[in-house]
Amino acid sequence: MLEDPRKWCPTNVYSRTIDPEKAPDKPTIITVDFERGDATAIDGVKLSPATLLTKLNELGRANGIGGLISSRTASSA
Repeated sequence: MLEDPRKWCPTNVYSRTIDPEKAPDKPTIITVDFERGDATAIDGVKLSPATLLTKLNELGRANGIGGLISSRTASSA
């Protein structure tokens, strides 16, 4: 059963990120360096694959990226 699109999203939608309305109004701009197709650095700082992924997840979370997809979100897009 699809959820009712007239209802607000539950707060657990933002369990891995922040509400986009609380995210910064200005974009966070980064550069990602690649070697042979693999990401190796963020803003020129070399990182291990695990640390790089963790940092990208932190940046995404801080900018409201990564909310759960619901039928409300998908149907109103």
